[in-house]
Amino acid sequence: MKFLSSDWGGLSWTPWFAFADAPAFRQLPDKAGLYRIRARELGELFYIGETGRNVRERLGDLRRNTLSVEMPFNDPHTAAPSLWAWHDAEGYEFECSASPVVFTDHLEEARKRREGLEFYLLWQYRLEFGSSTRCNHGRFHLRYTKSTDRKKNVRGSRQLDHLVDNGVGGESFLPLQERGVPSDDDWMGLIWSRPEPLGKGLHRELSMLPGVYKIFDGQTNDLLYVGETSNLRQRLTDHARKNWQCQTPLFSWVQLPERIPSYQRREIENDLLGGFYAQAHTMPAFQLIGHH
Repeated sequence: MKFLSSDWGGLSWTPWFAFADAPAFRQLPDKAGLYRIRARELGELFYIGETGRNVRERLGDLRRNTLSVEMPFNDPHTAAPSLWAWHDAEGYEFECSASPVVFTDHLEEARKRREGLEFYLLWQYRLEFGSSTRCNHGRFHLRYTKSTDRKKNVRGSRQLDHLVDNGVGGESFLPLQERGVPSDDDWMGLIWSRPEPLGKGLHRELSMLPGVYKIFDGQTNDLLYVGETSNLRQRLTDHARKNWQCQTPLFSWVQLPERIPSYQRREIENDLLGGFYAQAHTMPAFQLIGHH
C-alpha cells in the first residue's frame, strides 16, 4: 500500500512511532511538515495533517489529547476528539509518521504550498484506498458526539444505544478522477455549469441547494478559488461583493444532492484542490486567505 510507504507522495517519511511510546516521539522532525496517523491493527490511514511550526510538538500534543481519559476538546487539534473516539470504541493503537517539508518561498506562499500538498495527499489516499481517512473532512465515529472548543466547554462522549447515528461517519463520496484543467466544463469528471459573470444581483436564479463551485479570471482562465456550500445562491452572492482583482471574474458550479452530508461536500472540494495542486504545485490565488 503506497500510502503506508516511506516515500509516499514523493516525500521522505520517518518510521512509524507508536502513541504508546512517548520517548520515540523525540525522533520526529522539529520542523514544518506533514504527518499521517494509522491504527496498528488496520492497513489504512485515520488522519493526514500539516503544520507550519514543529511536527514533533504538534504530534506530541495530538498524542497526549488522544490518550486522555475524557474526550479532548476540539482545540487545539480538531483530529484529537475523533481519534479518541475510535480508540475508546475499538481500542485501536495509533502510530504516526512524519515528513519535514520546508519551502523557501515567501511565508504566505510556503503555507499555501504546504497546505496544498495536504489536499493532494488526502486526494491521493482517496484514490488509492477508495474512501477518505476516518478523521479528516469532519468525519467522526457514528456513535459519538464531538467535543466543542474549550471556550464552550462541552465534552463529547459515546451516544446512548437508543439514539440515532450522528450522520457524519457514513460512506465517503467516490474519489474524483483527474481530468482536464479547471476551465474545462468536465474538470475532474464533474459536469460544470456554463460560466457566468460574478457580479451583484446576477444570482437570483441560482439554486439554493448544496454544491461546489469555482471562480476564475475570465481573461486568463486562472483559477482563483474553489469552494463548497450548503446554499449555492447565498455563497456566490457573498462572493460577488468581494474584490477578485481582475476585470471579469467568472463562476461555475455543480449542484449536489439536497441531503448530501457535509463531509462529502468537503471530500469533493478537497479532491478538486488536490487535483489542482497536482498540476500547479500551489493553491488558487485566493484560497486559504482570511477574507475568503
